[in-house]
Amino acid sequence: MVWLRESTHGVRMIDIQSDKALAGFCAEASRQDAVAIDTEFIRERTFYPILALIQVNWKTHAPVLIDPLQISDWAPFHDLLKNPDICKIFHAGRQDIEIFYYQMGEMPLNLFDTQIAASMCGYGDQIGYSALVSRLLGTQLAKGSSFTNWLQRPLTESQLNYARDDVLYLPAVYDRLIKRAESKNRLSWIREETSAQLNHAVFEPDPNSMWRKVKKANSLSPRNMVVLQALARWRYETARRLDKPLRFVVSDEAMIELAKVEKLNYESLHARRGMQSKIIERHGHEIIDTHARARTIPKSEWPVTRNSREKPPGERSEALADLSWLLIKEIARNADIAPTHLINKKELAGLIESYFKEGDLSGYPVGEGWRGEMIGKPLVDLIEGRIAIHVRDHRIVWDGYEDGDH
Repeated sequence: MVWLRESTHGVRMIDIQSDKALAGFCAEASRQDAVAIDTEFIRERTFYPILALIQVNWKTHAPVLIDPLQISDWAPFHDLLKNPDICKIFHAGRQDIEIFYYQMGEMPLNLFDTQIAASMCGYGDQIGYSALVSRLLGTQLAKGSSFTNWLQRPLTESQLNYARDDVLYLPAVYDRLIKRAESKNRLSWIREETSAQLNHAVFEPDPNSMWRKVKKANSLSPRNMVVLQALARWRYETARRLDKPLRFVVSDEAMIELAKVEKLNYESLHARRGMQSKIIERHGHEIIDTHARARTIPKSEWPVTRNSREKPPGERSEALADLSWLLIKEIARNADIAPTHLINKKELAGLIESYFKEGDLSGYPVGEGWRGEMIGKPLVDLIEGRIAIHVRDHRIVWDGYEDGDH
């Protein structure tokens, strides 16, 4: 069945613009083993993304564009997303999947993210779609429509072509990555990493952790931090309710300043830079009440933060972290994978400090799953002195690590 539409002037248009057409298309798509999906959306002034366009493709089909502004019955498309027998291919699909999660109230099933897979297969951490298409297929994609207002209608031919290109090559990229992953025995790694990065918890974060999104939060004293945590939870819940970005409710700068105020009232609210009069008028009493309640929380009940719980890693851990990073880079080089995908270098000293206290790495990403297999044991062996480093023929050699001299 041909889904590409043309105007009377021969210009290609959005293909699916009715519930009936969407249902027919989804029936055809449901007979495939894998479908590639991308979305275009606008989110500058809302908490939730506004879906503006959906692109779908598979190996034997031309890319199809779906107009969400014309669709009222999403059941056929949601059934496609929830079908566990059909692989849904995305590239850097976190925000795309978030849209469908909010629509359906549950996660799409059988996901394959080509950016995640590429990082497992030696193509670098967080490689872009255009760069990946170029490396795997030798094709250069056109640029120029990435900042389009996708809600405008009609879209130009160049914008529609740009949108089609976003899924045109995904099936071929998927095939190449599957073959490479199989040759390296890394399909299980990809599934594990996809589950870790794309799951319902990612899209339903703990409101109590929202203070971590406030810039310069760690500059506050523990006493003021407890106020920030309460305000950050209020801001997050209010932003969701109003469907506004967090910064449209209260800016990060204002959040920090409010947390430092000993007693908040309307006068001090108006005195804070970054506080909108409209927000103060409508929600000032909520902010003042939240602030006042937080100020009465006794120290024994303050939420634990890294600032109040942990001392910085000691010199011993810092020195071992520097040495460990050399080993991790060697392991990453041998495995043809970015070292930053194994562990964040900044976390190494704290991880080693925790190992000294707890005696193992269980409960940490490097102590479990594919990372545990790759770097968990070598890291412990190095810390415990079972791996040593020396130089041979002007090259670093790791005694005790079997791949160290390859």
